[in-house]
Amino acid sequence: MDKNGIILYSSSNQSSYTGKNIFGEEFQSMLSTLLSAKSRNSLNELFKTSLQRNTDGSTDIFAQNRMNTIAYEPVIVKGNHFMTSFISIPHNFASNVGSAIDQQKNFSIFIVIIIASLAIGISFLVLTWNRRLETIVNTRTAELKKANKKLVSAYEQLKVHDKMQRDFINVAAHELRTPIQPILGLTDALRSKIKETEKQEILDVVIRNAKRLQRLTEDILDVTRIESHTLELQKKRFNLKDILSNLIQDYRSSQIERKNNNNEQDLKIVYECKDDTIFVHADMERITQVISNLINNSLKFTKSGKISLTSEKKDGHAIVSVKDTGTGIEPEIMPKLFSKFASKSYQGTGLGLFICKSIIEAHGGKIWAENNSDGKGARFAFSLPIN
Repeated sequence: MDKNGIILYSSSNQSSYTGKNIFGEEFQSMLSTLLSAKSRNSLNELFKTSLQRNTDGSTDIFAQNRMNTIAYEPVIVKGNHFMTSFISIPHNFASNVGSAIDQQKNFSIFIVIIIASLAIGISFLVLTWNRRLETIVNTRTAELKKANKKLVSAYEQLKVHDKMQRDFINVAAHELRTPIQPILGLTDALRSKIKETEKQEILDVVIRNAKRLQRLTEDILDVTRIESHTLELQKKRFNLKDILSNLIQDYRSSQIERKNNNNEQDLKIVYECKDDTIFVHADMERITQVISNLINNSLKFTKSGKISLTSEKKDGHAIVSVKDTGTGIEPEIMPKLFSKFASKSYQGTGLGLFICKSIIEAHGGKIWAENNSDGKGARFAFSLPIN
């Protein structure tokens, strides 16, 4: 047809419509006998579109119980739309697709039925298993409740026993503490009046062991206070350098005396203060106790060489460290170094470092230990908040 819709050429069985307008009454009447109203409207829309645009296209029209694909393409002569060519191809693709869709639908229904059957079967098995599990859980729960009652009873008995044990240790330590001081005082007085060396040595043994017993008693009392959370701190502001200097002086004097009496090997105790004023708000006696314990620990494992005590301010904390050239910390002791009874030494109970850790942590500080990098001796250190 041309661009006005006049049929220019058609197949032989439709040649009578040559020269007719596709939108005319005669052609449209013929279409109404072949097509449904819906198909005819679709075909007319196709005609209008093909005449209005210089583009090709296609559509499917159902006619005479079969699907027809109608395609069109404009014919351009010297840049002008001269006419539009149409071709109609009948086929059974749509019916084949419909059949395939029906088969797929039937297959899908079959699959859904199978899945539903399996789901029902699995649900039945799960429900049955859940009932069995519920019965087992109820039985075990009843057994656990009985066991729990027994555990609670045993726990209460252990609490009572633990309290009785702590009370006994506390009373025993206090009772031991009472006679120790008079023994030390009287023994010191007696030794000062005796001039015989042999008798002085005997009294020195008594004094030394009485002091050990005194330290043990104080350690036991401290551990009891720590574990019962009754350790009280009498905090005040003081210069850490003062107590460190006094301690060093006392230990140096004690070292000189022991060296003269027992011909001990040379052991130096030195103190390096990197900051002249290190004020902290803490319990002076407890901090002194911690430092003394660390120095005594170094003395215990250092027969000769040097023990270095240092103090400094760093990152808002006071750092105190005790470094020695002794035997160092054995690997099996390191993980439990600050726990109770962590000691392989015949000279100690293993309570000192535990007490030190508890005191420092009660002040909001930290304590740690490490072997020296050169393999000789160890270093113990602790930090305290300066403010």
